[in-house]
Amino acid sequence: MEAPDALADAGDDASGAAGTTFSNALMKRLAAQALPQGAALDPDAVSMLNQCCTGFIRAMAGHLQGPKTVTPDAVDALLAEMGFGEYAAAAAAQAESTDETTHRKKKRAKVKYTDEEIAERIAEQEKLCAASWKQMYGD
Repeated sequence: MEAPDALADAGDDASGAAGTTFSNALMKRLAAQALPQGAALDPDAVSMLNQCCTGFIRAMAGHLQGPKTVTPDAVDALLAEMGFGEYAAAAAAQAESTDETTHRKKKRAKVKYTDEEIAERIAEQEKLCAASWKQMYGD
């Protein structure tokens, strides 16, 4: 499999930060979200996951050509190159699902008010501000 070579080729130069890794707390939190309820993670496994994630990101940085933004296509291509092509499809589906969920949440968050409702809210806010000013500073 090509994974060890791809990670080794990424080296310290690709990321520009030699020896940089994620915090163990972050790795534990990410793993806890992915593992089944009640599953434990050995500290050595946390360290190994940390090195793997860091190596994968460095490999992506080493393979970037042109723009400096890592796109889902770049992740898919690197996964396929490293022999994890079957995971690339699952990752792409998950990313698409996440994008759709985020889009729906943003759309719901945009509440549309009528001009009358906006005027009522502004008037209410002005009353509250005036009452607060009067309470603090008197007349």
